Amino acid sequence: MIFKSENYFFLICFLVLIPPIFSQKTGKLSLKPISADCSKAIKITLDKKGYYGPTIPPVGYGEIQEIKSNKKNDKHFFEKEHNSAWYYFFAKENGTIAITITPTNPKDDYDFILFKYTDSCFCNDLVKNKIIPVRTNISRTGLGGTEITGLTNKEENLFFSAGKGKPFSKSISVKKGEKYYLVLDNVYPNGDGHIIEIGYEKEVNISGIVLNEENKPIKAEVILEDTKGNEVKKTFSDPITGEYLFKTSIIVNTNYNVVYLQDSSFVKITEIKSENLVKNNYQINDIRIILPKLRKGAKYPMDAINFYGGSSVPLPSAYYSIKALYKLMKKNPKMVISIWGHVNDPGGQEPGAQELSEKRGKIIYNYLIEKGINKERMSTIGYGAKFMLFPNPKNEKEQIKNRRVEIKIIEY
Repeated sequence: MIFKSENYFFLICFLVLIPPIFSQKTGKLSLKPISADCSKAIKITLDKKGYYGPTIPPVGYGEIQEIKSNKKNDKHFFEKEHNSAWYYFFAKENGTIAITITPTNPKDDYDFILFKYTDSCFCNDLVKNKIIPVRTNISRTGLGGTEITGLTNKEENLFFSAGKGKPFSKSISVKKGEKYYLVLDNVYPNGDGHIIEIGYEKEVNISGIVLNEENKPIKAEVILEDTKGNEVKKTFSDPITGEYLFKTSIIVNTNYNVVYLQDSSFVKITEIKSENLVKNNYQINDIRIILPKLRKGAKYPMDAINFYGGSSVPLPSAYYSIKALYKLMKKNPKMVISIWGHVNDPGGQEPGAQELSEKRGKIIYNYLIEKGINKERMSTIGYGAKFMLFPNPKNEKEQIKNRRVEIKIIEY
């Protein structure tokens, strides 16, 4: 797969954001194969969580068109397979399963059907239209504010037919040993691939308090997101106490982030690690956040906006921070910023360090423009290795922190 520009490559990486999208050694995408036929479906191993992708693009319906000749508004089936990929998985325990399907290209329209396996005649019976699915979503993705589709307990509907609808259908209760087949269909030709994530849902409580620099409680928008920037739940901290509480479902073995936004403050982010959720019985309490006041001329570090070594491609962990920066820019339409790019280059010996730092700032600038932020509100500058946080980094963690961007407020 060849990308026509660095900016397009950046957007693709940011929409997927799960290794091994970018290989630091080869500089290329690592894409997994797919199967367009039920009889050759690819197994997704589901322990605590299943993951497959990013994949090559689906092209056609394979040797057999298992799904065809259905009504356009059928809630159980595609009208026909266009460009499909077949998968199967086994439930390893009793529970409720959620699925997330993320297109590599947001312009692609992925529909899906989930079947419960019957017997060895399963694929033949599908062709004969003898099996009814247990979940579908054939609605036009993007109408719900996201190109991502799948299953979640936040939705009540089991099926969505073609046309206007929500991108997610209701998660499914499973029993240990049950087998399920999942077929994806991209309506459009010449599309790109996808990532599939399958996991068990768990109830979680997350609470904390939001303060200003004077340690006084403030009202702030508090958003629980996954690491790709998809909103799980949103609330506001209490203006009197500063307290907030999330009671919601998350997918086990998955990291999340809490994003804090307030009109007169710079954005902050707290990472919620899956191991800490397990350790604390899915209860994370007493998170204390102090939001720094926005000031003209002030410089702010952006949490987690770091890059691969020698590259202007951000690490997967960077996306939620950049999306939070975008939200802050939207909340403050008169704010003007300068994006500062930095590199890790102890001793200043690497050729092209200055140019690389400029590219790192520019890649964030381009992303914000793609999201609709006026280019007149932003500028970029590269500082090379001039302002390394760790002039003599002792480990990889310190090197990563040197490869960063910072934000300076020009007008507010």
